[in-house]
Amino acid sequence: MILFIITMAIVLLGMTGLGIGYLLQGRCLRGRCGGEGIIGPDGTPLLCDHCPKRDQLEESADAS
Repeated sequence: MILFIITMAIVLLGMTGLGIGYLLQGRCLRGRCGGEGIIGPDGTPLLCDHCPKRDQLEESADAS
């Protein structure tokens, strides 16, 4: 039982560290930002608020 608790603590510590790193960087997750092939259910590209290509991709989607 103690091994399970130690393992769970290590996993939670790692997840917390990754979450804090993501929040401090303020960037989109890689692979989901600005991809042309990532389309939502309504046909528009999925973009995050911090994506540097967001304005360009939204303009090209509106022009289509």
